[in-house]
Amino acid sequence: MLELDLVIILSGGLDSDGLPHPWVLNRLDYAADQFNTNTRYFLITSRGTPHKAPPLDPNGFPIDEATAGARYLCRVVLG
Repeated sequence: MLELDLVIILSGGLDSDGLPHPWVLNRLDYAADQFNTNTRYFLITSRGTPHKAPPLDPNGFPIDEATAGARYLCRVVLG
């Protein structure tokens, strides 16, 4: 069985609601499949792009791609 020290998940942007795009969700779902099987450690990259403003949360704070990905991954893995 393959044992990984860490899975690095590349970001790919957020939609206007601050959720990861479908191609990023595919990466996050793959990482979730590795949890408890091959690794328990993830590194989700990216804060965003300087070319456009990030989406904002209800309190007006920017939503980082890494944070949105981590929240999704926690929901999938932890239920």
